[in-house]
Amino acid sequence: MKKAVHKYSGEMFPSSVTKVTIFSRFLVLFLFIMLPLAGFYTGMYYQQIFDNRVQALNPLFLNPPSQRSIAVLFLKQSDNGKTFTIPLGTRVTFALENNLRWYITSSNTTVLHTMNGNSQMFFAANKGIAVLSGTGSVTCAQNTPCPLLVAVFKTTIIVK
Repeated sequence: MKKAVHKYSGEMFPSSVTKVTIFSRFLVLFLFIMLPLAGFYTGMYYQQIFDNRVQALNPLFLNPPSQRSIAVLFLKQSDNGKTFTIPLGTRVTFALENNLRWYITSSNTTVLHTMNGNSQMFFAANKGIAVLSGTGSVTCAQNTPCPLLVAVFKTTIIVK
């Protein structure tokens, strides 16, 4: 009967490689401690590089809205046709006639973009010029004649 030979038994490798020594124990202990620490510091370094790139791409990252006073510009029906200059980060909201359903759009959505999909709240995200145009219509009962357009609104916003 033949003796079974295992691939990774001491017979395949010399005993000097498979022998557990004090040095091998310290080496395993060192690697067990140092590899997670090296991974942690590598991750911290990567996150720092990533944050620097995000800051370079988005100027609002340096001064987020939660860390500064938030300015709000309320536009009324009497502001139709006017031009306003506002600082970066300002919120623009509308206080137009309540009995009309208003739909307002921005000509430059990189400068003024809607907040949470609400067409009556905008945020000044970048410097530039945007024209806010709106149409107001009456909410009519079903199966009754109804005018499509009752009022228009247009104002120019300069973000500095």
